[in-house]
Amino acid sequence: MLLNGRLIEGNDMTKDKIFPAMYRRFRSIIRGQFYLSDNAFSLILMAPLFLWVAFIMLYPLFFGINLSLTNQRLIGVEGEFVGLKNFIYAFNNPDFRTGIIKSLKWILISGTLSTILGVGVGIMLERTVIARGALRVWVLLPWIIPTVSVAILWKWLLSPTYGIVNYFLVDLGILKVGFPFLASPYWSLEAASIIAAWRRFPFLSIMVLAGLLSIPREEYEAARIDGAGLWQELRFITLPYMMPTLTVLILVGVMWSFNAFDMLWLIGQGGPAGSTRTLPLLVYEWAFREQRLGRAAAVGVFMLIIQGVFMILYMRASKRTVGMFAPTDEVV
Repeated sequence: MLLNGRLIEGNDMTKDKIFPAMYRRFRSIIRGQFYLSDNAFSLILMAPLFLWVAFIMLYPLFFGINLSLTNQRLIGVEGEFVGLKNFIYAFNNPDFRTGIIKSLKWILISGTLSTILGVGVGIMLERTVIARGALRVWVLLPWIIPTVSVAILWKWLLSPTYGIVNYFLVDLGILKVGFPFLASPYWSLEAASIIAAWRRFPFLSIMVLAGLLSIPREEYEAARIDGAGLWQELRFITLPYMMPTLTVLILVGVMWSFNAFDMLWLIGQGGPAGSTRTLPLLVYEWAFREQRLGRAAAVGVFMLIIQGVFMILYMRASKRTVGMFAPTDEVV
């Protein structure tokens, strides 16, 4: 008999040589032993961790959905089943509709500004030769600073009496007197969006930089030989290569902005006059100020559905992102 190109005869034709895996499995069963592959054994070892992660993720999810179908209050007896009444109340409530509009406005302004800044700074860092490492560290500072410190810093910068921003605007003749950006019901959301974009753009710029460093240098060299300028390189090489990465980063930014609570709460706690009350802040107010947990959970379930749509788009976009962190000769 031929086995692996070798003729086996006589005593060599044993089961353990011809079918080693099958023979070992059969022998283990005869001896009362249970044979497992390496993959199966690894899954058994990781099963407790998987079950724990599934529990801490799925239990709050189903608890929130169940809560949204009751009239549970923060303090009091257990709530009764009310069906979809909380959802009907939310969709008919003007605060909910206003919260959707303000959330979209918050996402649009902060996302657009952070993307433009992130791409611009990422390209600048990729093309900078002098003090490249130091510049990359300095760019990360807004991202490293805690959110509480960022809120306090910008409250001071935008103060109408002693803020440095108002000082320069008055000195340049743009304003006659200091303007209370964070205390104005017409400008507070825009000001908060600018602050959020300032804090978020360093992360985007570093991700853009990593993507830029993965683009083959031969593409730029060939374009320069053909006489392409900076704009042509950006339009025909950089943007096509970076578009999948930018799509993923934009979707991540949208999901972050949609769930943002801390920055808006620290700046104005939803005010003034509800001007910065997005959906996450509305959930907080209904749950802890009005003590209507069921209504707050209904808004939370609505947000979960919207986030699920963004997550599907993110997963589809991330599959098209190839080579974002590919090996490169240059050290980031």
